[in-house]
Amino acid sequence: MKVKYIINKMYCYFTNGKEEIFPDNGSIEHILLESSGERALNIGNLILLEIKLNNNAGQATYADKRQKYYLESNYDWVKNFIDEHTSWTEEDVLVRAKNMTYILS
Repeated sequence: MKVKYIINKMYCYFTNGKEEIFPDNGSIEHILLESSGERALNIGNLILLEIKLNNNAGQATYADKRQKYYLESNYDWVKNFIDEHTSWTEEDVLVRAKNMTYILS
């Protein structure tokens, strides 16, 4: 529950003040597959995505998720994320986690 709260707070941060309420249609998306190892569970690997898109993304690779599902998202955070990340690696997870701590502090 704490992770969902943090991810929702990050979502609100990336709306640039447009939204202060957590969306009802969002669920936590693991960018790298959950089964890909310990870093997949790191907060740097999580993003809020619409439930339907998250369910459809399932076990797809990042490249497929980016092209087929993330591009359909209405969330500014996801749009910013895919603009900044044409690929996604375990090292990216650690860098993003560190950056997220600065935003949340």
